Amino acid sequence: MNRTLPLIFNLGLAATGCGPVAGPAPGSHDPLLGWYRLPDYSRYQRVLPGPGTLIPVFKREGTYFSICRGVEVPLKGSPDGLEWAMLPSSMEGTRVGLDEASGRPYLVIHDSLRQYEADWSTAGEQQFMERIDRPPWLLDPTAKPPRSLEDFLGSFVPAWFPYFRGTVCRDGDGYGLRGEYVKDGGWEFHPEEAAALRPLPDELGFAWPKGKIALVFNLALRRYECVMGDEASGRVRMPLVRTAVSDRELPPGVPPPMRMGIPSWH
Repeated sequence: MNRTLPLIFNLGLAATGCGPVAGPAPGSHDPLLGWYRLPDYSRYQRVLPGPGTLIPVFKREGTYFSICRGVEVPLKGSPDGLEWAMLPSSMEGTRVGLDEASGRPYLVIHDSLRQYEADWSTAGEQQFMERIDRPPWLLDPTAKPPRSLEDFLGSFVPAWFPYFRGTVCRDGDGYGLRGEYVKDGGWEFHPEEAAALRPLPDELGFAWPKGKIALVFNLALRRYECVMGDEASGRVRMPLVRTAVSDRELPPGVPPPMRMGIPSWH
């Protein structure tokens, strides 16, 4: 096992940022809760054909969330809607809101990396979305609680980014993670995505040798998660779904029929 941190988790950390989440603003933003389809737009804000991108906005224990790169990203209330809450981040200023004139929901993306690297940008532009029903093809991360580290052995895919499969396996006297990506209707092994894992000292689960990332089971939500960050800097979570270990077979819903999460340049 060679890599200390798989690429997907580096992407999640880069997109979300690390930092304490600001407290909620006065007033309720519950009208923004729901499921949205963000169409594909051209550089001149013309809608392009295609399935678009799924953008969920949900609430848990008083905190609003959306998703980006498979990670549940906290949002904070503002006069203009719900804004990106994890700071510092290249996505600072990104928000979901309702257009005052039409009442239509929109997404504004501020991505400093895209603005720096790309030849054009939609930064600050309202990209209108449409409300949809909860897609029936979404993966369910609900699982039975593990009783030992051996119960972590097996394969997982990120519920919100099911293009990567990580398999926890024995690696000599220890444990490791084998990484694969969806390709041509099956899984393709990527040796560079292999990682060593070490057992956590105070709870069931594993940590990567470098980086504040752990694979644990969330008893309250009854699901496996990759947790990134810590209490001081703020934590974000990537829910995981158990899948069967197979050389080729893809489970239903993998890959999903549309992209999921707030788009970013990473």
